[in-house]
Amino acid sequence: MLGIQPVIEKLRTMENATLTRHLNFFDMVRTEDEKELAKRYGMPFIDFRSASGMLELLKRKVGHTSSYPHLLSILHHLLLLPNEHSVARHMWQLIDRAIQQVVLQQEDGGDPDVAPMDINVNYIIDSLIQENEGGVEDLKSKLSKKERELESKKEEMDEVKEALDKMVVKLERNNQELQEAMQRIREQDQKLSDFDNEVSERKRLEEVIKSVGGSIPDDLKISKLANALKPSPMSGTAPPPPPPPPPPPGGAAPPPPPPPGPPGGGFAPPPPAPNQANTPGGGFFGFSRQPNRKAPKPSHPLKSFNWSKLPDSKIKGTVWTDIDDSEVYAVMDFEDFDRMFSAYQRNEKDPKDVTDNKPKELSLIDNRRAQNCGILLSKLKMTDEEITNAILSMDEKDELSKDMVEQLLKYVPTPAEKNLLNEHNKNQDQFARADKFLYDMSRIVHYEQRLKSLCYKKRFAERMGDVKPKVQAVISACKELHRSKRLRILLEVVLAFGNYMNRGARGNAAGFKLNSLNNIIDTKSSANSKITLLNYLVSVLEKSYPDVLKLEQDLPHVRTAAKANLNDLESEITSIKKELKELEKELEFQTRKREKTAGDKFIESMSSFVKVAQFSCTELTDAWDELKQKYQKIVKLFGEDPKSVQSDKFFGIFTSFLVSFAEAKNQNEEIKKKREAEERKAKAMVEQKEKDRQKSAARKLMTGSDKSKDKKMASGKGDNRGEFDDLISALRTGDVFGDEMSKMKGRRRTAGPKSTRKNETKNERERLN
Repeated sequence: MLGIQPVIEKLRTMENATLTRHLNFFDMVRTEDEKELAKRYGMPFIDFRSASGMLELLKRKVGHTSSYPHLLSILHHLLLLPNEHSVARHMWQLIDRAIQQVVLQQEDGGDPDVAPMDINVNYIIDSLIQENEGGVEDLKSKLSKKERELESKKEEMDEVKEALDKMVVKLERNNQELQEAMQRIREQDQKLSDFDNEVSERKRLEEVIKSVGGSIPDDLKISKLANALKPSPMSGTAPPPPPPPPPPPGGAAPPPPPPPGPPGGGFAPPPPAPNQANTPGGGFFGFSRQPNRKAPKPSHPLKSFNWSKLPDSKIKGTVWTDIDDSEVYAVMDFEDFDRMFSAYQRNEKDPKDVTDNKPKELSLIDNRRAQNCGILLSKLKMTDEEITNAILSMDEKDELSKDMVEQLLKYVPTPAEKNLLNEHNKNQDQFARADKFLYDMSRIVHYEQRLKSLCYKKRFAERMGDVKPKVQAVISACKELHRSKRLRILLEVVLAFGNYMNRGARGNAAGFKLNSLNNIIDTKSSANSKITLLNYLVSVLEKSYPDVLKLEQDLPHVRTAAKANLNDLESEITSIKKELKELEKELEFQTRKREKTAGDKFIESMSSFVKVAQFSCTELTDAWDELKQKYQKIVKLFGEDPKSVQSDKFFGIFTSFLVSFAEAKNQNEEIKKKREAEERKAKAMVEQKEKDRQKSAARKLMTGSDKSKDKKMASGKGDNRGEFDDLISALRTGDVFGDEMSKMKGRRRTAGPKSTRKNETKNERERLN
């Protein structure tokens, strides 16, 4: 076969219908050539797989010729070749390739017996080296794959070990609690047995006393004792009231006795206070009484702060009970606040899917489904036997990726497809690729359950890695909101602003809803529309509460918690636990199954994984319970309703505010830098104007006309002291000589050194003489 047989066998594994037809045609032509060669030697058939048969035929061919001694010599030398596996294989390959070149020497059909032979041994050796290198690369890839498998197994073992250690600790704790409970039960049993012994002893004594004619008081009988131990129901009449206390020293009359109880038993309610109105809530006409919060009154009407006032009935037990906005008013600049947020406005300037339809021999399932299944199998690049082995061994060699297992779940054979394929199982050799795959998979017991279990195992670490951090982030965010003192100071300041700005029904608030925080930015200043209430809040905090500007340091997990939705987390956790229960049922089924399939490693692979998954799910459930408790507590702490407020919206309020808060800080910095630059520019302009004025005054005094001077001196009127002072100031600073001095400096720079000018003058005089 000249080395082509391994290539043909490799091509047949591709399972391409067109390629298979070509290979079958090649086999047919090869068979005809072999028959023709057998006829040439007068034989009906030549077995090319038998060394003795071909050697006998070769002896018959050259035995009567002069080539026979050379044949014997070749055989003799072949016997002397070493038999070491690492060396012999390469030598035999070299001899094989050399003989192949001798046989295929002439490309033009010439006779190699008379033509000169050109055997390229170097080419043969290079080709063998390349093939060996390819084998080495294959070995390296296999080795790296084994190393990855070993690492993954090691990681799994570490996880199992860690989980087992935690389970041991938990079991020891549970065992200790169980022992304590058993000890308490034994103590109660001992007490109960002692009581039974005492009762039986009393009964025996009662019988002895009755037998001798004695009597026992009713309150000491066993029946009375048993009735006394039982909890008696409430009697229909109320017990008699205690006697009134003795009169106090002073002769005052004792208080009247309490009124008789109402019919039907029970105690009568206490009488109302003398001056208390009989109205609900202690207010007037049924309205609840509000605390009187004395917010300072603005000098003129202010803009309204759009917040949602929290009712006083919801203040108790929340963060607002510890917040007092009256302390903020001591540090507020009310005049500046009134100017910035006055209600009076001021005018200012302001690709297509490409499918490869493969030829089908016998297709029984739906056309579209078969086509998609064929595309999946072409991407998988595995035979049905390899897929079957991978599923039975639960992908021990890690040949199936997570995505591929999920795709295989879409093509689980349905009962109708199983029945249809079983009806035509006699023609299974003619099945199309997709039909053959579904037929082979349908023969695996609990194929769908196995595939789901494998998919769950492959995705378990990823799913837990996605859920656990979110749960922990929400728990951490709840703790941070509860502990942050800077947040409470901020809420105090905002509450003070709101009560100062809002009058009437919207004012006098003890707290506000959290979504009002993000409405602060909507209130703009009347003096400068570019400045909002949030900018002003940041400036107040910077002056009076600078530590509050580091609020974001107290809430590092709030932004992550805002991305988590509790409903989605709960559904995902429920799904993980439900699928684990299904996996446990499948493991129980596989354990009870009597018939074992060759290569089935479901129990070995899944037993240890199920233990680790159970412990991880227990930890996740505990964390989830903690999350729900802390979330409800923190939402109630801020006066919100946990049932109506979703977690992402709740934490999203703080996230949006922190973003706006940071932007406001940056804006204030920019405004401050801009203001400082404008002040420096204005100061420079004032200084320049002052210098120009001094210059002009000095020039007027120095270059003024004599006539004007005489006129001023003759008149004796006018006061030149101001101009004279400007002249003195200009002379001191040198501004009066500004232009002249600059010209003189320019002339000095252009002129050469003094000695050079003297030499040039001397040479000029000598030349003239």
